[in-house]
Amino acid sequence: MKKILIIVVFLLFGVTNLVFAGQFGPFASSGNDLAAFNLGLGYMLHQADLKGKGGFQDMELQQNQAFVQAGLGLGKYWEVFVRGGGSTLDVDDAFRIHRQSDFNGNFALYGSGGLRGLVYSGKSFDVGVFAEGSYYSNYDDSTTESANLGFGSEPVKEKVHFDNMYDINGGLVLQLQIEGAYLYFGPVFYYSEVDVTSNATGQDSALTDSTKETLKEENHAGAFIGFHWPLRNGVNVSLEGQYKSSFSFGGTISKAF
Repeated sequence: MKKILIIVVFLLFGVTNLVFAGQFGPFASSGNDLAAFNLGLGYMLHQADLKGKGGFQDMELQQNQAFVQAGLGLGKYWEVFVRGGGSTLDVDDAFRIHRQSDFNGNFALYGSGGLRGLVYSGKSFDVGVFAEGSYYSNYDDSTTESANLGFGSEPVKEKVHFDNMYDINGGLVLQLQIEGAYLYFGPVFYYSEVDVTSNATGQDSALTDSTKETLKEENHAGAFIGFHWPLRNGVNVSLEGQYKSSFSFGGTISKAF
């Protein structure tokens, strides 16, 4: 039965091309309460669609996130957690002047924190809630191509800067226990935004062009599904797929102490 569940989850992620954020669940660790310390390593391939309002066009954002996560139980089935690590940032068509150029940002630090826990615990079915937020460091990239800033075509250097990037997530988790493993899923509600600045300078005329705009992630509701497998000696493995404005996918391996 466990092997069948693993295959189903992997097929689900593959068929839907699951590729701001960490995992939202699960809540129980090996069927025990969370009055303990746990430490984990994880990876998340996060994707999001950002909505421009005029200065910038719509953007498709992608991040490779690697993180360390620590959780501390507050009592039976409740936990606070912090997450810290580094992330890349790639954005299609992010430049305002050189619209066909893609943004490939530097590797930067980010941090997250939140609270989660069960509000109902049954024999094989649980219901939980969670809330978390993340904040990201700054990202920069630049390109020099031919463009017209006012006096004909010339080489123009454009630098794009992403800063004040954050996301907030909250939702409900429905969790099924099947032969010691957990299948969990539920709705998520979110809000995410980032400030984007474009500074362009003509290499011959020294003309400049500067634009700044706050972009927000499209929509505010989505869903997620995950599989959690307790192994031996307090070791746990989790896989999770999320759909908000776009698909994201990640996994974590953790150890309870």
